[in-house]
Amino acid sequence: NRVFLIGLIIAQLALVIVLSAMIQKLSAGVTTMLFMLYSALTGLTLSSIFIVYTAASIASTFVVTAGMFGAMSLYGYTTKRDLSGFGNMLF
Repeated sequence: NRVFLIGLIIAQLALVIVLSAMIQKLSAGVTTMLFMLYSALTGLTLSSIFIVYTAASIASTFVVTAGMFGAMSLYGYTTKRDLSGFGNMLF
């Protein structure tokens, strides 16, 4: 359900904002509880990927992403170049 997913995303973002703003004021127990809630919301949000997309699509996306990460890591390691400039071009 699209409305449920959007609600999860909004709840997750709201929780991040609250945690970021009040992290110094909250007790360790409350912070732990809010982090557990955030983890559960993240799990619910990301699990929707497995409902929407096929296993083959998820696997092929992972392989392409891992391959690109490996290639860029190898390139940066062998040439000793700073690859942070690629971020502006890619994003």
